[in-house]
Amino acid sequence: DAEAQHTLGWCYYDGQNMPRDHAEAAGLFHLASDQGHLDAQLNYGICLRDGTGVPQDDREAARLFRRAANKGHADAQFKLARCYKFGRGIPQDVDEAARLFRRAAEQGHALGQYGLGQCHDLGRGVPQDDRLAARLYRLTAEQGFAKAQACFELFCEQGRGDVPQDDRSYSTLPPGSRPGQRSCAGQFRSALRTWQGHDEVLWRGCSLFPSRSRAG
Repeated sequence: DAEAQHTLGWCYYDGQNMPRDHAEAAGLFHLASDQGHLDAQLNYGICLRDGTGVPQDDREAARLFRRAANKGHADAQFKLARCYKFGRGIPQDVDEAARLFRRAAEQGHALGQYGLGQCHDLGRGVPQDDRLAARLYRLTAEQGFAKAQACFELFCEQGRGDVPQDDRSYSTLPPGSRPGQRSCAGQFRSALRTWQGHDEVLWRGCSLFPSRSRAG
């Protein structure tokens, strides 16, 4: 049963009620993936991308992300967008990256929204649009993503995106955010302010806050 294989694989991956064993997890994800289980395709792709429990293979990872993305899996669309963004396992294509970020964002995927915000901020793969970038950054930060908070605050400081004056001192990170997230937001904001290669800091600077339902 593919669902049972995937669930057991996640238990091994995350060390839930059993010793952590990434090789066993990858094997179970692989079995479920071959049966068309979308989360398993995503998670086996992540194992291949990162070389976790299996030999590292960007090309096969991108192929698996595509299989799940084509079935409408938002997280797979986001992961495939990053493959196109950085040219991992497939030729770099910022237009296709932006299209996939949009598909994920339209399903409410927070990091898809952030990725699309970056695209509109820098005009990569889509028209440059400060107003839309600011809206997407704020929307993502409200879901707890610290770097989106940094980007939104920097927009406010620079008077970009037509952010209403009443919103410019607004902290978009939710009240329960960890201190580390707020520290991350401050550090990233400082880097964006001072680094000469601002665009590359923004384009390449993305760390994920993994959920319990995904391998990463």
